[in-house]
Amino acid sequence: MRLFVFLSILCCCFACSSDTTSNTNTKFDNEHQNAINRLDSIISSANPDLIYCMNSERAKKLEEKIQNTSGKKFKLRVRLAHEYLKAGKTQKAIQLLENIKTAIEQQLPDNPINKNTKQVYDLLAVAYMRSAEEENCLKHHVPESCIFPFEKAAIHGNKKGSQQAIKIYDQLLNKFPNDAQSEWLLNIAHLTTGGNPPNTIIQQAKQSLNAFPKFNEVATYANVHERGLSGGVCMEDFNNDGLLDIICSSYGLRDPLRFYINNGDGSFDEISKSAGIEQITGGLNIIHADYNNDGYEDVFVLRGAWFGQGGLHPNSLLKNNRDLTFSDVTESSGLLDFHPSQTASWADINNDGWLDLFIGNETSDDNFEHPSKLMLNNKDGSFTNISKSAGVEVFTYAKSCTWGDINNDGLPELFISNLNGENYLFLNQSDLSTNKIKFRNIALQAGTLQPKFSFPSWFWDYNNDGWLDLFVSGYDLRKLKLVAFEELSALEGKAIQSTLPALFLNQKNVSFKNVAESTGLNHPLFTMGSNYGDINNDGFQDFYAGTGAPDFRSIVPNRMYLNNEGSDFTDITYSGGFGHIQKGHGVAFGDIDRDGDQDIYAVMGGAFEADVFFNALFQNPGEEHFKDHKWLNLKLSGTTANRSAIGARIKVTVEDKNGAKRAIYTHVSTGGSFGSSPLEQHIGLGAAKRILNCEIIWPDKANSTELFDSLELNQSYHIKQGAKEAVKRSYTSFSLKTK
Repeated sequence: MRLFVFLSILCCCFACSSDTTSNTNTKFDNEHQNAINRLDSIISSANPDLIYCMNSERAKKLEEKIQNTSGKKFKLRVRLAHEYLKAGKTQKAIQLLENIKTAIEQQLPDNPINKNTKQVYDLLAVAYMRSAEEENCLKHHVPESCIFPFEKAAIHGNKKGSQQAIKIYDQLLNKFPNDAQSEWLLNIAHLTTGGNPPNTIIQQAKQSLNAFPKFNEVATYANVHERGLSGGVCMEDFNNDGLLDIICSSYGLRDPLRFYINNGDGSFDEISKSAGIEQITGGLNIIHADYNNDGYEDVFVLRGAWFGQGGLHPNSLLKNNRDLTFSDVTESSGLLDFHPSQTASWADINNDGWLDLFIGNETSDDNFEHPSKLMLNNKDGSFTNISKSAGVEVFTYAKSCTWGDINNDGLPELFISNLNGENYLFLNQSDLSTNKIKFRNIALQAGTLQPKFSFPSWFWDYNNDGWLDLFVSGYDLRKLKLVAFEELSALEGKAIQSTLPALFLNQKNVSFKNVAESTGLNHPLFTMGSNYGDINNDGFQDFYAGTGAPDFRSIVPNRMYLNNEGSDFTDITYSGGFGHIQKGHGVAFGDIDRDGDQDIYAVMGGAFEADVFFNALFQNPGEEHFKDHKWLNLKLSGTTANRSAIGARIKVTVEDKNGAKRAIYTHVSTGGSFGSSPLEQHIGLGAAKRILNCEIIWPDKANSTELFDSLELNQSYHIKQGAKEAVKRSYTSFSLKTK
């Protein structure tokens, strides 16, 4: 703890005393510049041994160690080759591994591949596959690149890397025929060359039995194809012009935030520098909300996750200045501290009309405690830590936190996923009459302690019964180097060893039942970024899961699940065009082109310095394929409730052509815990003939309820709390650029 305090003081002092002349932008105040200097100071002194993406620095240290080591150097040389690969020095890695392989075959001519040398062949094969990706998918990128099943445009023009990998995988499988991971990667390598996969199960997957209209990937043409490492995304109308913009991050220490403004013609302009956020670097996750109730959405950036002692990095609260710029107000807001984190969530915990913030920090076995924090909004731009008094100060490896009113009493509950431990579910027992804020952990009796290896989570009403359910995905640390093994095992119907996701059905008595298996969610998902939305406007929420395991052999598809009217889910990954095999992170759903359906933006990229890729924008073809399904778009503005209306509950009652009535429920949030969707609510209505009414329960002390009975199908509205009428928002739809 003393070291933590010392580092905090040191970083703050540096920020105050450093010469800022060279970087000062006259648009921004000293606090903003101090924040930039603070980040630069931390980056400059970062320890490569603790930071996963500082692979070039680690490779240099290994080179020096090998030079100064006498005797046998086999393990060190293999480690160096692996570090070269992570650092993007792929050809150096291949050359070193080929030399090691030659030496092995000279020493063991009769049995070169055995359990002791297998790692060399494994690593060499994946190095060749990575060289193929670099040459074909990065250097000669097309929108179809790395999306399984591979279309003609995605087939590698330069086949050398994949062909070399195929030779090695054939050798490995000849020696280890039950190596499912090598078998999966062999098949992927065959597919990239345009050949047929030897495995008939993968052939069937390629043909895709679950037909669904294809979403085309158009990020390159729309100019939102940022190339980076794993990161987060906020999709929101940041300048209140009625169009959804994009801010995304990449967690490399010097990777800038990127801000893309929607031009309303199918393209975006990147304005990060003029917005003042280009030097606000790093950030594995970002979330947004209007914390100061000025009508413009602000952004919170999270840093330091996974780094342990090396993750004593500050988060950043970026205030929207309402002129397409942001200012770092972390210090003056009281949110400046130094803990490893990548998860946080906004909610008005006491319904006073101001958003509060929970930040989930990571306490591990590094002998440093990093308590998670509940920060109460002081209504003046600052926050106060009330974690202890509120009963939510936990010391855990928090990977997700999310708010939702599970018992419909008007107060939000808090779920925290704990990696490699029991999860938390805090029941909100606050007394609003005395303003006493109190929570109690009910995870045991509620049945939500598991899964043990959990990561992203969210509350949603997946079956439209008016009660929030809970999704928690898995991220099994024990199997992070065997993701492809688990993928093929699942396809072949073999036993799965890794943690599966959980879908907790609300039992309407402050308890839940895990129905993941019965609803078809029994596929291993090593999920980091993920989010939900209604992609076919049928009134039931679907979700996209991004696979994020760091190992270079984790070449498995990100997955899309279609909600079948609340009964179960169908995997439409392949037919829908969603099977991106690069690492998936922040995900956001939103109607970017204002044509009445939700598109999907996904941040792609891995954990190591070289594991970069281009972000993806999947365009919804709904106008053509789902035109019989209606929709309603609502932007809510609170008055006695918080301005963002986070936590508001919406019930839309519709009538179909046969006169049958149906209720559709949603609540205002940014969706998943890793990826931040717009706060406007896009609500699919299925084959509705008309809207009977729309009920809104506002998250204020009175749980104010309003009913609107004159809303039209396929329209967007702005509803201000207390106003008598919903105001139409008229948009002109446009096509996202496709060339």
